[in-house]
Amino acid sequence: MLQKPWEGQNNSLWLKKFIADFAVGGGQPGYTDEVTQGKLKEINYVMSLDAENGGATVLVKRYNLPHNLLVQVNGIPPNALPVATIGTGSNS
Repeated sequence: MLQKPWEGQNNSLWLKKFIADFAVGGGQPGYTDEVTQGKLKEINYVMSLDAENGGATVLVKRYNLPHNLLVQVNGIPPNALPVATIGTGSNS
């Protein structure tokens, strides 16, 4: 069975947007984030956070990303329950 390609996968403009928006290779991503618990370790496609006091909290302002944002939190206790809240947020 053939897999359906990602939208725009063969489009060089889509690929350039993907690389820029997710800070692939380092740099600033296209979206704005604010870490309120934990510490931002790096953004290089995946947003990598270090936990603080058992968890991490980050606010990402609304932005039209070409793919889902992947978030990795390091240092979470093994008995912790993962919680993600998606809000409507502000466009600013």
